[in-house]
Amino acid sequence: MSYKLKLIVLHLHIADREGMNGEGIQIGEGDVVLEDLIEHLDKSSICAQFVPEIWQGHTKVLAEVFGKLRPLYKK
Repeated sequence: MSYKLKLIVLHLHIADREGMNGEGIQIGEGDVVLEDLIEHLDKSSICAQFVPEIWQGHTKVLAEVFGKLRPLYKK
């Protein structure tokens, strides 16, 4: 599956969530295990642009978010 995705994925929206309806919270504060996501993307060799999706993210400190996503920069 990852190989097929690698061929078509150009852009990712990365978000965290809490429970079934609590999406858009700060990355790293919800149910999504960020390390597992980064490891999976790294192993799949998906080389895509990404943007963090955070509710009201424009009002929060974006440096914190990009710091948490720094492992994805090496791609």
